[in-house]
Amino acid sequence: MKVLVWTLQEFEATARKIAGRDAHVVSFPADRGTPMPMPTSTTPPPGSISTNYDLMYVFLHPSAVGDAFTDDAGRVIVRPEMVSTRSDLRDAVVFLGACHGIENTTLLDAFREAGVAAIIAAPGVNYGGGFAGADVLALALRLALQAGLPARAAFAAAKRYTALAGRAGAQQVGDALEYQLLPGQPVAETPLKKPALWNKIITAVSG
Repeated sequence: MKVLVWTLQEFEATARKIAGRDAHVVSFPADRGTPMPMPTSTTPPPGSISTNYDLMYVFLHPSAVGDAFTDDAGRVIVRPEMVSTRSDLRDAVVFLGACHGIENTTLLDAFREAGVAAIIAAPGVNYGGGFAGADVLALALRLALQAGLPARAAFAAAKRYTALAGRAGAQQVGDALEYQLLPGQPVAETPLKKPALWNKIITAVSG
């Protein structure tokens, strides 16, 4: 399974644990003097053949007006057009480990324009770090998808696991359980095909 991660440098270690050792991690530094990586690149990670990702994690902050992702200092890292024009997110499941994920409709629409299959996001402030809150849900989601479950079933299983983790002492689980599975790019409906045998019967009856 191909996994892409956008994360702030301070969260990189946790993000790598969540996404797995083979994930393609793009880490954004906090140092203003360090060049920022370009999130628009669709170059596959070393050793990868396919450029399409199955799962994407976003561990960034939303801008104050909800039209971009930023770092801790409020610098814009990712704008909607950097997302909507990507070709490697088609049919991917996107996990927004960012605050106010559901409220930021501009960014949600950008992912939909990129053709993602589903978006997992939550309202309000989302807590993570040190495998608390959303981190627990994010890890369980990857494991469920890697086990072969479709997105909806994988999300349901991840939420059940997160609830159990809360009973065992995991922190901020109530926040993580507010995550929702949102639709991605709508798939155009195709007319149902009549079975071949039924077509033959219709033809025979109609003469």
